Amino acid sequence: MFKSIFKLGLLIVIGSNITALKLAASSPQAWEQHNKEAIAKCRQTSGLKDANPVGKIILFGDDVGYDGLIIKGRYPQPHMKNKATQVLCLFNRKTRKAYIGEME
Repeated sequence: MFKSIFKLGLLIVIGSNITALKLAASSPQAWEQHNKEAIAKCRQTSGLKDANPVGKIILFGDDVGYDGLIIKGRYPQPHMKNKATQVLCLFNRKTRKAYIGEME
């Protein structure tokens, strides 16, 4: 009987911790931090000069696991002659990595 009560108590504690983590992850502060990280990584990964987001982050569901963002800037390579461009950035929420795709 003691083992059953212990197991039940342990399950309640684990369940409470998981619920608390989900609530904390959904807070406005957590979303703000997430957005700052996604923008910073997308800007860096783009490799563009003067890289800046266009619009807001497009949030996809957890079943997709990515968020999207358009980044505009200028090519840094001399042969590109400072040409303006835009790229699509996909930010993987699980790995915290950004991936860039050309839009032209």
